[in-house]
Parts: sequence; structure tokens; C-alpha cells
Amino acid sequence: MSILYKMKALPKRNEDELIYLHPYVVSRGTKRLADWAEEAHDGGTLNKADILGAMKSLEEFIVKSLRNGYQVELDGVGTLAVSLSSRKVTDEKEIRGNSLDVKRVTFRCSKSLKTRLSGASLERSSAAKHDKTTFDFRHAKLMKYLSEHPFINRSTYRILMGCSDRVWRSDCNRYLNEGILKREGKSPLNFYTLAAGSLS
Repeated sequence: MSILYKMKALPKRNEDELIYLHPYVVSRGTKRLADWAEEAHDGGTLNKADILGAMKSLEEFIVKSLRNGYQVELDGVGTLAVSLSSRKVTDEKEIRGNSLDVKRVTFRCSKSLKTRLSGASLERSSAAKHDKTTFDFRHAKLMKYLSEHPFINRSTYRILMGCSDRVWRSDCNRYLNEGILKREGKSPLNFYTLAAGSLS
């Protein structure tokens, strides 16, 4: 797969300036820990529950470290740090710790991650490109897939159909309401099988 992009016009600073275009990334959706757990499980012998447990432990480590004043460097990924905000003052004595707020958590990408992304394939996106197929088309494609596989999950469905997360949620609810699919497993590792008689 590739990174999708589209060109948008930059705002003009004056009436005589030419209209310049700038590339923007068009997201295919959001990947979550459950997606990573599924991929790691499918590609090896790692247990999904163990993977999610390890990530929960990492989350707690990051929060604890940032709250205690440390930066957190994730090897090969980047560095997390906290930035602060306060009201405007002219004398630092006017500010105490309890009058400051954590503004945001910043992320500084590592050089190695930038290098690995620099050769990514890019593809121009057309409007609503991923959602052009009809429900009937996606339904037929789903039935063919499940005639050859025992189950399907959210990430597999989105890749198979090339659709957005919004379309997946709408389709999934319809499949469940119409008795086409049956939800199995526990969130966030749900998967879906054909309901009894839906393949006939």
C-alpha cells in the first residue's frame, strides 16, 4: 500500500500573489493497538493478550516517566516530552508550580524513522476514493471472503474493501442487525463469523 495525498491551495497573502498548491496526506484511517496485536499474532507465535498487556505496561511506564520529569525515548521511533503553559507574566516570581499546566505531550521523530519513511510510495487520492463501492458490492465481496476464511476483523475488512472506518462501522452494524455476521471475542479483539445459514 502507499501513502495517499491530495493537493490543496495555500491561502493567498495578497490579491496579486499566485495560488500555490501544497500536498496533504489523506489518511486511510486509524491504526490502534488491537490492529498491531492482530498483525503481531498472525506473523508469529505471540499471544494477543500478552501483546496488549505489554503495551499497557509501556503506557504506564511512559505516563510515570513523563509525570516525574523525564523525556521518554522509544528506540527507532522518537522521543516524547511534556510542554507547559502559563498566564503571561513579566517576573518569574509571579509563577508557582501550581499555577502551571501541562500544555501537551510533544513528539520528536527519530532520524531512523524518518529515513525508513523517506522511500514510501505515494499515490494521489481522488475524492471519496475508498468509499465508492456500494454496500451490495462489499457484501458480495465479504461473502466470498468468508467462504474461504473462518472469520474477518475490522482491519482486514477495511483493507479488503478499501473503505474508511466510518463505512466499516456502518456496514458492520448492518451485517449484525440483518443477521449476516455474528460478533465473537472480547473488545478490542473482536472478530466476526458468518451467522448460521447466512452463506446458503
